[in-house]
Amino acid sequence: MNRDKLDTFFIGFILMVIGGLFLMDNFGWLDFNLWSLLAKFWPLILVYIGLKNIIVYFAEKK
Repeated sequence: MNRDKLDTFFIGFILMVIGGLFLMDNFGWLDFNLWSLLAKFWPLILVYIGLKNIIVYFAEKK
């Protein structure tokens, strides 16, 4: 995969997850506060960026 496809895939996946969370919250299936969720899991953003860069590095090396 080239970098553009990888970026598009991960951004699309993240948007789908966030949209699903909002949808479940609107239907009352899940009760969450977005800001408390971000406050708790913000390091995952750094992990995502690091993993994406490692995957791109090794994919371009081939």
